[in-house]
Amino acid sequence: MHCHKCGVKLLDTAVYCHSCGEPVADAYRTIFSPAPQPKTSYKYLAVIGGIIGAILVAVTFGAADYYYQSKDTKQEQAAIRIR
Repeated sequence: MHCHKCGVKLLDTAVYCHSCGEPVADAYRTIFSPAPQPKTSYKYLAVIGGIIGAILVAVTFGAADYYYQSKDTKQEQAAIRIR
């Protein structure tokens, strides 16, 4: 293996050229390349989002039902008092 900058013959285990100090191409990529990131699965996020969405819909409809039932009950009680 030879240095791509100055052409000096290098050992196979060399990381830098002993003549010019240039990093060896393969070692340079190995040392300075970012570590591979694990592939993230967003499947669980979709499931959790669906569950939270279903809970929010149920709470919203439950609150609306409670509000309208209590409103109807108050109107019925007011009608009974008037009679």
